[in-house]
Amino acid sequence: MLAIQNKILEFGKDYCKDKSIKEVRLGLGYSCAELSDGCMGVAWTPEERACTCTQLSCAGKMAGMSAESALSMLVSRSSLERAVGLATFNAINISIQRECNDDDILNIIDIKANEHVVMVGYFAPLVPAIKNTGCKFDVAELKTDKPGVISKDDGLEALKKCDVAIITATSIINGTLDGILEALG
Repeated sequence: MLAIQNKILEFGKDYCKDKSIKEVRLGLGYSCAELSDGCMGVAWTPEERACTCTQLSCAGKMAGMSAESALSMLVSRSSLERAVGLATFNAINISIQRECNDDDILNIIDIKANEHVVMVGYFAPLVPAIKNTGCKFDVAELKTDKPGVISKDDGLEALKKCDVAIITATSIINGTLDGILEALG
């Protein structure tokens, strides 16, 4: 469990040197971590249910925290802490990517009309462009109230047969990524 999170943590640690958390904002849909170098990253905010009024034990104390400490939350048992860890990694990744090509992800993937694409996690901004390729397209989503999604079980079956899998980082936060990767083989 948490294999990917541990790999992300190990990779990100090298880029945390001399960086700290400037600010963390936990929103209803997305959360944001801003680093001392001005880079910001976002991540999906899970619905965390706590037995107390404090949703996050370090709330109000994250400013000044080392980026490595915030990144290490990625392997926490708390999905809310994992969101902070992922937002921190995404901020670190921004500083890494500043020198890289900023090409659109769909241009990089280059989906063909004869391919079967499965998106795990409904990421609305990409859906129209993927559909426009003419490919067979399925979206597997835990919340089945989204338009045109298939169930988790149907999604796991579709993953076994797909040509392209697009997996949202929400699967890191909600702890489903390892099972998804296992379904892919």
